[in-house]
Amino acid sequence: MAKIRVNNRSERIRFGTELSIELKKPISKAIKLVLARRNMAKFMVKLANTMRVRTRLGFNALRSGGNRIKIKKNLPSTVNRRKAIKKKGGMSNLTTPARSNLTLSGKMLNAMRGFGRAFGLGEVRILNKSRPDSKATSKEIAGFQENKGRPFLNLTKKEIKELGQDIKKQLVKQLRK
Repeated sequence: MAKIRVNNRSERIRFGTELSIELKKPISKAIKLVLARRNMAKFMVKLANTMRVRTRLGFNALRSGGNRIKIKKNLPSTVNRRKAIKKKGGMSNLTTPARSNLTLSGKMLNAMRGFGRAFGLGEVRILNKSRPDSKATSKEIAGFQENKGRPFLNLTKKEIKELGQDIKKQLVKQLRK
């Protein structure tokens, strides 16, 4: 079982595999290699990229393990403000004024990083980077969006399943060596 932490929430990923007694030692070694801190960092970087793409496409997950849903629409006042920003050239090419994908300049989602913390433990978080376009840091803006009912740091059921499959794939690869 791998324990994954995403923004201070823990997820346990279980994979059912029947082991025979004579295979326990090689499997134990393979598990130690696959779930090592360095490999957990690779899994978390991939997970952070998946979450970034999902958010830029305009989707989030209201709860961890839930389904992917559309992000709440922008208010008309926000759309007008974003139109003015676009005219000045301050808007990322990854969004439009009416599109609700938590991207204005792209800096907050680019500050999302994945880290391996320990054996079987990884973390995805928003770095606390200062921004030239705002007094708030990327981490503060992410917290504001979460509080406004746009939680994008939750994992969808599909993302949890894909992470478990990636771990299984690496485990099988180690066992075949």
